[in-house]
Amino acid sequence: MLASPIIIGENIHASRVVLTPERKGKKTRLLEDGRVGLVAPDSGGERLMILPDGYKETPEYTQGKIKHVRAAVELGMMGDEEGLHYLQSLAQSQIDAGASFLDVNVDEISPNPDQQINAMSWTAKVLSEFSSVPLSIDSSNSTVLETGPESCDRSKGRLLINSASLERLEVLDLAVRFETEVVISAFGGSDGSMTVEDRLNHLDEMLRHVDSRGIERERVHLDPLVFSVGTDPEAGTRFLETVRQARSKYGDEIHITGGLSNISFGVPARKLLNEVFFLLALEAGCDSAIIDPLQLKVDRLEQLDRESEPFRLACDVLTGKDQFCMEYLTAYREGLLKRK
Repeated sequence: MLASPIIIGENIHASRVVLTPERKGKKTRLLEDGRVGLVAPDSGGERLMILPDGYKETPEYTQGKIKHVRAAVELGMMGDEEGLHYLQSLAQSQIDAGASFLDVNVDEISPNPDQQINAMSWTAKVLSEFSSVPLSIDSSNSTVLETGPESCDRSKGRLLINSASLERLEVLDLAVRFETEVVISAFGGSDGSMTVEDRLNHLDEMLRHVDSRGIERERVHLDPLVFSVGTDPEAGTRFLETVRQARSKYGDEIHITGGLSNISFGVPARKLLNEVFFLLALEAGCDSAIIDPLQLKVDRLEQLDRESEPFRLACDVLTGKDQFCMEYLTAYREGLLKRK
């Protein structure tokens, strides 16, 4: 039986989208008066968050998409009870699915840093007060990151900050100040073609900074970085090999994580690829994962048929044997990737 990893639920991001009712979105409703409602996850389809006036004229809506988390935060900050309930139900659904942390990112609320700070302050406060698990504060802006722990109810357990890197060493100081756990990224100024050696070198250097600040290794989640196999056939291989070597080098005390669903970006039948990659990542040494826990579940991984053709095809893509997914895409077009 697979050990239960630390799940960092990734669903409370202002960038997340659902389809509009015009595009047959299952989570949206077009009301008789022309307004659009979003179904709260815990309501059985009955409780709706109504989008604000003018939202149907936004660029993303005209493209058939709704940034539903952003809408919920905006409405909640204006005192809308349904906006707050929508966020709380997103949180509870992830907790019920086994999330150990709730990753919160509000960067796409606005390009204005002050508005991002206000949104993080409000969101971190209301969700930390509601949630039974601690938050993972996530932002590309270090000032926004700082606002999260400052605003949180920290009685639910030690927070997580996502993430520190060689370009953002100040994030380690926030982890010290607020006594949080911290995601350590292998990013080091290069693009997604970084070699395994590059990533391990960057992690080594980051851990020297971690140790110099007195941050215990048990508070660290190493992120070797996951990129899409749709653009880089070696993306899965590099990640998995970095995980294996990092686990061997640093032992069991440290955590190893990653945004695993990035592996399938731009490739069809994403759930199959994500499940097989999750399994391979756990076997390689990951004990943590940044995922949607409603879609990727450990108990489903144990049911994967390793002898099946879909498993083999997915595995070949993820381990670089099927360059640019050619065999996989052919099987998809022929309807051969459906899991029984």
